[in-house]
Amino acid sequence: MNAPAVPFSASEQYLAEADEAGCLFELDGSPYVAGMSTDPVSGAQQCLVAFAAPELLRHPSPLLRTLVSRFPDCRSVVVRTAGEQEPGPLFEPMLTYLRYDAPAAPASPVAGGVRVTRSDSGEHDGRVASWISRALRDGSADLGRVVVEPAVELSTQEIMRAPSRRSYLAWADDMQEPIGHGTVLADETDEVSGTPFVELVDILIDHAEHRAAATERLVRVIAAEAAAQSLPLIGNVVHSPGSQTDPGVKVVASLQARGWQPVFRYQVASRARINVGVGGQR
Repeated sequence: MNAPAVPFSASEQYLAEADEAGCLFELDGSPYVAGMSTDPVSGAQQCLVAFAAPELLRHPSPLLRTLVSRFPDCRSVVVRTAGEQEPGPLFEPMLTYLRYDAPAAPASPVAGGVRVTRSDSGEHDGRVASWISRALRDGSADLGRVVVEPAVELSTQEIMRAPSRRSYLAWADDMQEPIGHGTVLADETDEVSGTPFVELVDILIDHAEHRAAATERLVRVIAAEAAAQSLPLIGNVVHSPGSQTDPGVKVVASLQARGWQPVFRYQVASRARINVGVGGQR
């Protein structure tokens, strides 16, 4: 497989496989990969554009008209964009994926009255699963979607049972039970680019007074272990499309100030916005 020229950009192998699956199309000579997708937590139907040539996103109205014609049942169009590329005012941020690189040197598991341990015994798996379920519900709510509880449970079980799952517990000196966790999938591969990475599934800290110290310590320990495997650590921020104020924008800015760098985003245009903006058919 040829490596993508830009990290996390579409590989030749991915485009060939999309072509074989009937998902690779062209518009005015420029390629894009698209198909219908179902959100696993909310069940929302959407048209997912996993790749589009940059020129199609500079002026996306023709692409949007084509997509709503090709996929008339879609209620929204979601496009994957590189870095901080902006596809125009019809789109809103949905998910921002960021990369954190740390030196391969081991990170101290203790600092600021907080220590971090690996959760290898399974003793606290019930608590970790509860935190992950909460994160899935909160993320769906941020996206303005109705949560389907059986889907939340299924997604939680899939994460917990994943062979590459690693969970880390944060402990405060003055408490007997863990105050939060960081959970990763340590053997992931980005389907579009073929890039291997460690995925930060969730960090959640229950106690506000320890949140900053515990989060920093978890990130440092997790990132150091990823770096020891020569793998990037990738996490994501959920945005709130359609809201007057999107708290995800501030979260992304805060993460960038601490060394995280955006690598790709999923941005969404609702069918209503498309209908008004480019005259898509209902």
